[in-house]
Amino acid sequence: MTLLKRISTSKTAYIVAVALLTFGLTELAALAPGRVEQIYSRGLYPPIARLLSYISGWIPFSISDLFYVVLAFFLLALITFLIIGKLRFRPFLKTVANTVALAYLAFYWLWGFNYYRQGLNERLDLEAAPPSTEAFKEVFTWLIQCTNASWMPMDSLDQDAIQHAVSQAYADNHHWLQLDDYGDSRPKTALFSRFWAAAGVGGYYGPFFSEIHTNHYLYPTEYPCVLAHETAHRRGITSEAEANFYAWLVCHQSPDPRLQYSANSYLLRFFIYQARHLEDFKALVQPLRQEVRVDLRNLQAHYRALSHEKVEKAASKANDVYLKTNKVKTGIDDYNGVIKYVMDYRTALANHITFLE
Repeated sequence: MTLLKRISTSKTAYIVAVALLTFGLTELAALAPGRVEQIYSRGLYPPIARLLSYISGWIPFSISDLFYVVLAFFLLALITFLIIGKLRFRPFLKTVANTVALAYLAFYWLWGFNYYRQGLNERLDLEAAPPSTEAFKEVFTWLIQCTNASWMPMDSLDQDAIQHAVSQAYADNHHWLQLDDYGDSRPKTALFSRFWAAAGVGGYYGPFFSEIHTNHYLYPTEYPCVLAHETAHRRGITSEAEANFYAWLVCHQSPDPRLQYSANSYLLRFFIYQARHLEDFKALVQPLRQEVRVDLRNLQAHYRALSHEKVEKAASKANDVYLKTNKVKTGIDDYNGVIKYVMDYRTALANHITFLE
C-alpha cells in the first residue's frame, strides 16, 4: 500500500507540474504572438482539430455536453463522499487536483493556445483605422443599404444546405483570411439548448472534441452567421470580435443570399446598439426597410420570451471572467469589437487596398 500511495502521489505531482509548466508557457506565449501563430496556430493546432473532428464526427450527439455533465457529477460525487466521510481529504484533494490539471492541459493543448496568437490586424496586414464618428456613420449607412438589398424571407432553413454553404464560404476565402482549410465539420445541436437560450447563447465551440454547437432555438435569420461564428472558433479564432468579423465577412461575400442577409442583419444589430446615443440616430436608421425592422422586432421578441434575467446575468459574468482569464482585456465586451474590424476593413477598401477582395 505504501508503494501504491507513493506512485499515486508522484503521478499527481507530475500532472500538476506539467500543468504549471503549461501555465508558464501561456505567459511566455502572450509575449510572443508571432511564435504562437507559426508554431501552434498554423502548425500544431490544425491536425489536432482535424483529428478530433473526424473522431467526434462519428458520434451523432454532443460528446462535449456529455463530458461536461459527467465531469460535473464526478466532482459533485467527490464532494458528497467527502462530506459523508466515505473519502478522506487528502485523496479528495489529489483527485480534484488531477482532474483540474488534466482539464487545464487538454484545454490549452487542444485549442486554448490560440488565445495568444497574432491579432487579426497583424495576420491580415490590415491597418487599424483611426476612430471617427463620421466614418462610423458612413459605414453604418452602407450596412443599412447592404441589409436592405440582401433582405429575403427566412422563416425556415435547410440546415444541411446552410452548413455546406458556410463551409464553402470559408474554403473560398481561407487563403487571404490566413486560415487553413479544415474541411467540413457537421454542427451539433446543444443538448441543453433551452438553458443556453435563457442565457442568451446562440452557439458554442467544444474545444475538447472540436465540436461546433448551435442552439435549437436560434432564430432562422441568425443561424447561418452563428454557424459561421462557431466555425471560426474551430479554425483557431478565439477572439469573439474576430469570430464575428470572420462570420460576417465570409457570409457577406458568399453567393448564397441566405448567408448574405444573415450576416448583414447580424452585424447591423451591433451598429444599431453602438449608434443608439447619436443625436441623428433616427435619421440614420430611417432608410431601413420595413421587412428588416419586422425581423429585428421578431428576433427581439423571440429571445425576450426565452431569456431568464438571472441566468443571462450569471452566464454573462462567467463568460466575462473566462475571457479575461485568457487575457482578453475587454472581457464580454469583446463581442462588440467586430465594429472596429469592419471599420478597418472598409477603410482599407476606401483606400483602394484591393488584396482584401
